Amino acid sequence: MLLAESHASLHAVPHAGTLFADVFSCAPFSADAALAVLTRAYAPAAIDARLVERGPAFGPRGEP
Repeated sequence: MLLAESHASLHAVPHAGTLFADVFSCAPFSADAALAVLTRAYAPAAIDARLVERGPAFGPRGEP
């Protein structure tokens, strides 16, 4: 998975055995593909996935 105009971050809580991943993009991307890459890489026992869309007020390049 290649991110353009984007970023991804991982937040680990080792003592709890928890890893949080955030993927943000100004360009369209497949949230399902991102989740599949993370699932293959980390093989989690459980997944709680949430998609937050910025909304129609932003144009294709993130401009109002």
